[in-house]
Amino acid sequence: MPKPLTITERFSTFTPIVCRLLARRVTATGAVIALTDEEIAAGSGGRFSVPQVAKLSRRVVWGDTPVDSIMAFVNACGINLEDRDSLKHHLRYMRNIKGTPRYLIKSPLYKDTFLPLLSIWEKHRLERSESDMRG
Repeated sequence: MPKPLTITERFSTFTPIVCRLLARRVTATGAVIALTDEEIAAGSGGRFSVPQVAKLSRRVVWGDTPVDSIMAFVNACGINLEDRDSLKHHLRYMRNIKGTPRYLIKSPLYKDTFLPLLSIWEKHRLERSESDMRG
């Protein structure tokens, strides 16, 4: 059985941009829909405004974000860092993604919100992998 992730490992795996790209809900009909910045702001219990959600969503690391703010954002995105089964589900989902998830492509926010986020994330992943290869 794999060892549980430490809270630091959870924060480095579920970065703001990853949480934002994973933020989705399932409708009564079973359709998966990407959350809007407004829904995430509302889900944060007033901790974040819509512009703050949009700004934080573009970050590839948490940096100096306070832990209570991280938890509010992550939870508003529908990810429970304290639930091991939930984490396994999200990690498995992230590993199995082939291309861009359909719920992002189908979203009316795809062009203006998700495409730029995907570009930022891909650039970060490439830089990180080049850095890993150098040493």
